[in-house]
Amino acid sequence: MRLRAGEPASPPATRRLVECVASGLARAGWPTDDRDDVVLAVDEAVQNAIEHGSEPHAPVEVELEADGDRAHVRIRDRGRPGAPTPVHPPTPPEPHEIRGRGRVIMAAIADDARWHERAPGTEVELRFSRPPVAGDGRHQERVSPPSTRSDCPVT
Repeated sequence: MRLRAGEPASPPATRRLVECVASGLARAGWPTDDRDDVVLAVDEAVQNAIEHGSEPHAPVEVELEADGDRAHVRIRDRGRPGAPTPVHPPTPPEPHEIRGRGRVIMAAIADDARWHERAPGTEVELRFSRPPVAGDGRHQERVSPPSTRSDCPVT
């Protein structure tokens, strides 16, 4: 399953883009518990793209490729003049600091988290795999039907 979505950089765009990813994961068969971790990391990446990596209303794009076992998410922004691309591994902020944890959260949740300079802007690449359920190696079955957005283009 492939999904691409884009929104002009603004605070409401975060919710719309993250909901598209959650919907795509549901369509790919990811149960809620497993989706939640991916959604948290994507939410952090989209918020960073909007706050640090984009001029107001510049495009922020999200691409999801997922099946029942793996998900690969790319978040792209157009860059902001003078804003550096954070390509080094994230380091935790000092305990008294109230900001600076987004990249640390992404790296902790994703199986692989990378930041790439892409002219113009930054691309965050997050890869996830679902852990097998203890014992038989099979994944947990989805219990409730997923909530899906119909306005997220699936390719």
